Amino acid sequence: MPKRSERDDYSEVFDRNPFEGIEAEEMYGEIQWGNDPKATYDFDAPEPMAALGDVAGLDVDGDIELFDDDGQSPFIAVGRDSNNIYLVPKSEGGGPVDVPKFNPRSGSWRKLGRVRQTDYYSGKGGEDAYYYHAHQGPFPTLWEHTKSGCRVMVPAKYKGKRSYAVGKDGIVG
Repeated sequence: MPKRSERDDYSEVFDRNPFEGIEAEEMYGEIQWGNDPKATYDFDAPEPMAALGDVAGLDVDGDIELFDDDGQSPFIAVGRDSNNIYLVPKSEGGGPVDVPKFNPRSGSWRKLGRVRQTDYYSGKGGEDAYYYHAHQGPFPTLWEHTKSGCRVMVPAKYKGKRSYAVGKDGIVG
């Protein structure tokens, strides 16, 4: 996966959100390298989202449970407007649960720790693969909504810009 040290090659994802204003299905096609969605879901969320795949692992300061009680891996998705990464638990029907708006001052969100690496399974370009991204410092912070189990990865600031961003090539930074 691209590194922030290759910022010149990926500067567009730090200078502007590459998905701003496009439909979620088009966004999905870009981050999935031409794939069409196998399914679309109707759920409440603060912004449209497109899935990168399913979470395989997460290296976070502190000890956290990654999978739900049934052993299901959450979706890893990108918010179209924020360009933040969300970890969204699956409902009993296999779709995503509703995603509450991120508001750390509400008391409904708790800080879990800094994310050092994000691992996920995806079928980008029609090829199933295991992807990982070793984040560079300053590391993004993972927050969890205490009732829904939804998590959001909030980027730190790096030289006045985001510490990570997501573009068509994946997670950068």
